[in-house]
Parts: sequence; structure tokens; C-alpha cells
Amino acid sequence: MIRNALAAVCVLILPAVTWAASPSASALSARAVAMGGALRALADPVEAASMNPAAIGVKRGFFGGAAYLTRRRGAFDAQRLTVLDNATSPFGGAIQYLRLQGEEEREDLSLGIAGGRPGQWWGGTLRYVRGRDRGQSEWENVVTGDAGVLFVRPQGVRIGIVAENLMDTSLDFLEPKVGAGVAWTGVRGWNLEMDLVRGFDRDVSRGLDLHLGAETTRPGSPWTFWFGQMWRGDTGKDYASLGVGWARGALEAGYAVQKARQRPGEWLHVLSVSGRF
Repeated sequence: MIRNALAAVCVLILPAVTWAASPSASALSARAVAMGGALRALADPVEAASMNPAAIGVKRGFFGGAAYLTRRRGAFDAQRLTVLDNATSPFGGAIQYLRLQGEEEREDLSLGIAGGRPGQWWGGTLRYVRGRDRGQSEWENVVTGDAGVLFVRPQGVRIGIVAENLMDTSLDFLEPKVGAGVAWTGVRGWNLEMDLVRGFDRDVSRGLDLHLGAETTRPGSPWTFWFGQMWRGDTGKDYASLGVGWARGALEAGYAVQKARQRPGEWLHVLSVSGRF
């Protein structure tokens, strides 16, 4: 089954010849940004509400999280709030609110649900989006959604597959796409992931994004360090990022920075916090 799923994804995304990646409305935590957006297989429950809804169901409990992203040049600004319940029923559920101002202005309210069994999870997200492209006076309201699966295999291998914006994509920034991530956990104290994302509104030569991410934590230390690199196919830009996380009991916090190589002086800053209750 896993081989068939991966084969289907390769048919969809490999025809594109330029590898790329970029910040997006799905990578909205310090960890996600610092790891170059490569989190479709490693996302924790709060991150999963936007990265891969299937991962909502992996850990049991009540979770909450908030994130703030800002970039002075280009007036990019985003806030995200997430509440997740994966304890009161066999299915996990998440509610998330996103407000973003950048090349587009948008507000998202999403409801996610996930289920499955050890080693295999599935999930979906229904999203109400109110937005407009910068400079336009009219706001549009659409309903769209995402779907994902997550496989956890022996030897620390995790595979995440996500299809985004499956319904109304009349807003220009709601690009239909499919992404596949492969992660290796516990590799000499490191977690490593590579994601490929195929955008279908781009031509073949600019359609593929590449995300690379790594994280490491010393045994017994509350500190985690993240590193990432992204290439964006539609613009040809590449982004480097790094961050640091801190955990104490059920509380986690993180900070990350990201820089586009082609735009000196432009830095994206991210603060996020999450907890298990």
C-alpha cells in the first residue's frame, strides 16, 4: 500500500524539473520555518493542523499553540492559534485560526479531524478562507480543504503525503498542490526530513519545491536546534533558516529566523509556543 501511494505521488510531482520551496501559510511555527518547511512527516499535533492533518491523531491529549511571524520588508505578518483534542474520542480534532498579511491578505478558520491505528493515520481539514490579493478592494470567501496520510515504519522511517486546496481555488494564492515527505528519526540523535511539493498552477519547469530540514537534541537537554533549506520553483529563490526550541514539562517554545539569499537584509522572524494539558 505504501509503495503504491509513493508511486502515485511520484507520477504527480516528478515531471517538474526545477526544485524549489518557500515560506507558506502551512509552515507557521518556529520549528516548521527553521526546518525549511520539511515537516509533513514529523509534524507534532499542533503543527499537523496546518502541515499534515493525519498527524493530528498520533499523540493523545489536549493541546494548544500560538505563533507569530513577521518580516519588516514586504510587510509580512501572520498569527496562528490552534486548539486540539485527541483524548476524548478515538478521533483527534483541531480548530485553527490564521490571519496573514503579505502578498495576500487572508483569514482562515479550519476544522481538522484524524484517525487511524499505530503505524498508519489519515486526516482531513475543512477550511473557510476570507481573502484578497494585495491591492484589490474586494474580499472573497471560499471553502477549501486538505487531506493527508502518515505512515510510521520500522527503523525510524516516517512518510507523510498531503494534498492541499482540494476544493474552491478561485483565490490566486490557494494553489492546488501535493506534497510528500520522508523522515528518518533517531539518526545519531538527529531527525532528518526531505519534502517535495508539486504545485499544479505552475508550468512544468517551475512546479516543484524542495524542503530540507534537520533537528537535534542532546539527551537530557531542554534545548533543540533546527536547520533548514528551501528552494522555490516559481520564483527561483532559495531560503536558509535556523532556530532553537526549549521544552519544560508539557510546555514548548521556539524561535526561528529565515533569510532569502537573493534579498540581502530580508529576515523572517518566528515565535511560537505550544503546550499539552
